Amino acid sequence: MAKFEKDTETLFHGVHDLMDYSQEELMELFKTLPAPTMEEMQGEFHSTKLSHHSVRDYLGWHLSCDNPLMNPEWVGKAFRMENDKEGRGYNLFRKVNGQLYTKYPMYTCIAPSRYDGKPAFTLVYKAFYTMTAATQMVDEARKVADGVYLLIGTYGITAKDRMRPHFWLLEGPYRTYRGDANAIPRKFDKKREMPNYKD
Repeated sequence: MAKFEKDTETLFHGVHDLMDYSQEELMELFKTLPAPTMEEMQGEFHSTKLSHHSVRDYLGWHLSCDNPLMNPEWVGKAFRMENDKEGRGYNLFRKVNGQLYTKYPMYTCIAPSRYDGKPAFTLVYKAFYTMTAATQMVDEARKVADGVYLLIGTYGITAKDRMRPHFWLLEGPYRTYRGDANAIPRKFDKKREMPNYKD
């Protein structure tokens, strides 16, 4: 029986404490969840890392997303709609002095998940010229409860790398969208970035 079916401890809003879930349990849960709507994914959301594949994964996370020499503390993501099918967003970081700033924008839409083909709120970083585009980063999110979302991040050079899930919890929105992050847009192949995508 899956952990999310047998646990009785909860964090908030009736949501089980996902911090103790394994990678396998998080994926099992993800596949049961519905996609959120574009309308509800607007504003700034706080992010919490869930589970790690290995010590290497843990160290890589802290070197890239919690490292004052590269990126100060990563605290979340934000989104806005451009129309009823598409939107854009950014990642939110906190400097050592406490100041928040935006970086690494992305294109957003509802698209078939690379894991089960069912709808997921999808974030494509290839839509802008940034470091995250170079790593072919794509995220997928599904709704756990009102204001609570399970997000999978993927990146890598090979197709196998890009199937390796990295899990986060998104909570919010807490604040309004503060304006698009500064980056140059670029054309990208939706079918390459989202393997199950259909025009």
